[in-house]
Amino acid sequence: MNKKNNEIILIGILKKPKGLKGEIVIDSFLKDHSKFENFTNVFVGRQKLEYSIEKINFKGKKVIVKFSKFDDLESIKDLIGEKVYIKRSQLPDLDDDTWYHHDLIGLKVKDADRRYIGNIIALYNFGAGDIIEIEYLSGEKEMFPFDQYFVKEIKLEKEYVVMEIEDTN
Repeated sequence: MNKKNNEIILIGILKKPKGLKGEIVIDSFLKDHSKFENFTNVFVGRQKLEYSIEKINFKGKKVIVKFSKFDDLESIKDLIGEKVYIKRSQLPDLDDDTWYHHDLIGLKVKDADRRYIGNIIALYNFGAGDIIEIEYLSGEKEMFPFDQYFVKEIKLEKEYVVMEIEDTN
C-alpha cells in the first residue's frame, strides 16, 4: 500500500449523544453524508484510535453512528467533540477528471504563463461554492472562487494547477 493510501482524512466531528444507548451524532464534512455507510471503521481523536461501526442511521442531514462496545451514554461521553477520520484508501476511486479537495492542498500554483507563484493552502465551502486559498511566494495569502474562470488546469500527476491570476505581491 502506498503512503498516500495511509493518509488520514478528516471527515467529521462527534457532536453529541443521541439517546441513551451509545449513539453519537456526527457533524459530517462529506458532501454526500450517505457515504458513511461505506465505512466499517473510523479513527477518532488526536491519537486516531480505531473504532468499528456497528450501526449508522440518518435523520435528515444528521449522521448517527453507534460504535461497537459502546452501549450507553457514559461510555461515549469522552468521545464528544473529537474529530473523525478515515484512511484515504477507504475513499472510492475517482474518474480522471475529478479529485478530492485534500488532493489539491499543497499543489503548486502557476499563472497563465506557467510561472510558479505559490501553493494551494486550503479549500473552503461556505455555502456559495468552493473557495481556493493560495499563499504566494511572498507569504501573502489570497482567496479565489474555485471555478473555471480562475482555475484553468489541474495536473495532479505533475502536482500543480494553472490559475488565471496575477501575483501582485
